[in-house]
Amino acid sequence: MTALERRYRRLLRAYPARYRRERGQEILSTLLEGTSPDRRWPTMREGRALLAGGMRVRCGLNQRLPMAAHLRMAALLGVTLMLLWLAAFDTDDLIRFWRHWHGAWPGAGHEVAYLALTWVVLLAAYLAPRRLVAAASWVTAMLWLWWDGDHGEGLLAAILLIALASLARGKQRVPRLWLCLPGAMLAAHLPQSLVIWGIWGSPNVVAGLPLGIVLWWAILGCVVLWIGFDPRPAIGVALYVVFVVVDAAGPFSLQPQLSWQMASYAAGATIVAAIAIWQLYRDAAVGRSRKEHDDPEVADQGGPART
Repeated sequence: MTALERRYRRLLRAYPARYRRERGQEILSTLLEGTSPDRRWPTMREGRALLAGGMRVRCGLNQRLPMAAHLRMAALLGVTLMLLWLAAFDTDDLIRFWRHWHGAWPGAGHEVAYLALTWVVLLAAYLAPRRLVAAASWVTAMLWLWWDGDHGEGLLAAILLIALASLARGKQRVPRLWLCLPGAMLAAHLPQSLVIWGIWGSPNVVAGLPLGIVLWWAILGCVVLWIGFDPRPAIGVALYVVFVVVDAAGPFSLQPQLSWQMASYAAGATIVAAIAIWQLYRDAAVGRSRKEHDDPEVADQGGPART
């Protein structure tokens, strides 16, 4: 396999696995036909066409699902991001205390256990069988209630885990591509974690870390642009943003606060979610129309291109 073919195959992963099995070799042969043997990289035009084509096909497959399935998967993404928010900050506190105590303290093993299981559940929601996700979510929820039930955060995490167990029981799986969103959010949270752990900077400059802020806005921008191909991630991220604002100002917060900036974030997330739901409803209508006409050739193309 040449370097050019290997890079074409990587770009073809933008298409669904079933589509690649049926037509991937045909597309690859067409791309390689007439290319010079010393060529090593696809052109920008080829890369853009393959990525856009893959997203159109995925959009066409999404249009065949009912509206309830779309909303369930979007809600599942939102719940996993909410749990990631809680687990990330609790893990930060755990590591900070560990560095301060230079060893274990009473109850440290309990905290390590339920936080480790929470991270396992977050990963399993995208990769593991549905029954395993549901069982692990219930067990982890009970551990949160048992060892952190006296605090509001333990109750909140348990509620989210039970909601995740319920949402994960649906027939349709959350696309593994969506894993890039929790991963990107962890990357954006890392600068703040380094400050909290005492590895980088001072706790007084947490709010002013430019790298984390730039990454957060880049993630939000990509999600908004993603609406044109798949509106569901935008709904999940909007649920997460509203949750963070409500959690900061709600009864579970140690220092409730609601500034106009936070209120504007919640309002912006609500507007984005409304646009995404409208686009999702439109896509579902296109899917119903396609089923009525029963035109497999149009379905294979992933639906009409949007302008």
